[in-house]
Amino acid sequence: PEPRGPLSASLSAEGGQPGTGMARARLEAGGDRLAWRLGGSYLTSDGVSAFDRRLGGRERDGFRNLGFNARATLRLSDALNAEWRSIWSKSHFGFDGYPPPDYLFADTRETGEVEELVNYVGLELRSFEGRWKNRIGYAYTHTDRRDFNPDSSVAETFNAMGRNRRLEWQSTLSLSSRYQAILGLESERSDFRTAAPSEFDPAPVPLRADTRIDSAYAELQATPVSPLALTLGVRHDDHATFGGHTSPRAALAWTLSSATWLRASFGDGFKSPTLYQLYSPYGNLALRPEEARGWDVGLEHKLGGDRVDLMLTWFHRNTHNMIDFVSCFGATDPRCAAQPFGFYDNVQRTSAHGVEFGAAVRAGDRSRLTLNYTRTDARNDTQGSPNFGHELARRARDTAYLGLSRDWGGGLSTAVAAQFVGRTFDDAANLTTLGSYTLLDLRASYAWSARTSLYARLENALDKQYETTGGYGSMGRAFAAGIRTSF
Repeated sequence: PEPRGPLSASLSAEGGQPGTGMARARLEAGGDRLAWRLGGSYLTSDGVSAFDRRLGGRERDGFRNLGFNARATLRLSDALNAEWRSIWSKSHFGFDGYPPPDYLFADTRETGEVEELVNYVGLELRSFEGRWKNRIGYAYTHTDRRDFNPDSSVAETFNAMGRNRRLEWQSTLSLSSRYQAILGLESERSDFRTAAPSEFDPAPVPLRADTRIDSAYAELQATPVSPLALTLGVRHDDHATFGGHTSPRAALAWTLSSATWLRASFGDGFKSPTLYQLYSPYGNLALRPEEARGWDVGLEHKLGGDRVDLMLTWFHRNTHNMIDFVSCFGATDPRCAAQPFGFYDNVQRTSAHGVEFGAAVRAGDRSRLTLNYTRTDARNDTQGSPNFGHELARRARDTAYLGLSRDWGGGLSTAVAAQFVGRTFDDAANLTTLGSYTLLDLRASYAWSARTSLYARLENALDKQYETTGGYGSMGRAFAAGIRTSF
C-alpha cells in the first residue's frame, strides 16, 4: 500500500539455527503531494549441504542476501500522479556440483553470485471524475549471475547477463457501476549473454541473443444482474521468433444464496522459451512455446454465519510442448552426446486434473482451524512416448495442510502447522521414488507493547529428513527468535 501519514519507521531482527540471522528496516511518510518509502534487508544462513548428508554431504552451502528498495509517488495535480519504484539485491550462495574424475553429484566448494536491479517509472492520468484512468509505464530489469570454483584452474565457471525492457500502457474505463473495460498494450525487449569457461575451454566465445514480444489485451468486468459477476478477456502476444498467439479468458462468480457461491474460470495460456533455455550451454534451438488450456469450478459455502467456511474446487489443465530439463547423468538419450550435462526439451502433451478441498473453522474470537487437501493427477499424455501414462516428475498426488492458531489474550498468540506431501517420482520414467513426508512447525508471538512484539518459531520440529529432488539435502530442525518494532 501507498505510505500515509507522518514520518515513521519499523525495525525487525532475528537469529537462530543453522547460523541464521536477519535484519529489516523501513522508513516512510506520506503527505498530500508526496508519499515515499525506503527499505533494506540482510539475511545470512549457514544452510545445509546441497548434497544430501545421508549420501555423505558434509560441507554446508550457505546463503547471504543484501537488498534495498525505494518507492515514491508524486501528485503533480489532482488528475496526474508520477510513480517510481526500485529494487536492488545481491545474493551469494554455495552449491554442490559434479567434480572430476567421476562427474557424479557430490560436495564441492563452488559458489555463486546473483545481482539484480529492477526499476519502474510511470504516470497515471485520471479523467471524468476518476472514471477513466490511463497509465503509462517503463520497467527495466538487469540481472548478472556468476559462478566460481576455487578447486578449478578456471576460477569463474559461469557468467550470464540479462536485460529486460518493457513499455506498457493501460486504460481503465468505468462505463457504469456494473461495467468496467480495460485495454492495454505492452512491448518487451530482452537480451542475453552467457559463457561457461572450463578447463577444456577456458575462454569460450560468449553466446548472445535477443528477442522481443509485443502484446495487446482487453478485458470486460460486468455485473449484469446482482447475483452474477462476469469477466471476459482476450490477449494477443506477437513473439519475434515464435509468431502470434491469442489467449481467451473467462470467469464468473454467482451468488446462489447469502451463504453459497459458485465460481468458475476458463483460460488459455502461452509461454515462449526463455533466452537461457534456447541459447545457454543447456539450450535447445528446437524448443517450441508452451501452450496450455485449463478450467476450474469451485463451490464455497458458509455454516453458522462466518464460523465455518467450506470450499471445493475441481480443476483440469492440458499443456502442449511443456518445457522440462533432461538430465544426461545415467541417461541413454542420444542427444546427450552433444550436451552431456543435460538440455531443455519439450514434452509434447501433458495433463493435470484434480480436486481441492478447504475448510476454515472459527471457535469463538480467538481460535481458528485451517484445513486444505489437494489431489492432483499429472501425467505425460504424449502418444508413442516411452513415458506415456507416467506421472510427471516431482508432482505429488496428495498434499495437505492443517493449521491451528490461538490468541490467548494478554498479547500472546500461538500457531501449530502440519504440512503433508505425498510420494513423487524423481524422473520422467518413474523409476526413482521420493518418499512422502510430514513437516511440523510451531510459532509463537508476544505483543510487548502496542509497537513492539517478540516472536519465535520452530520449523520441522520433528527433524524430518526428506527429499524434494533426488540426492539433494533439505533443512532439518531449525529454531529462530526475533523482535519487531515501529516508531
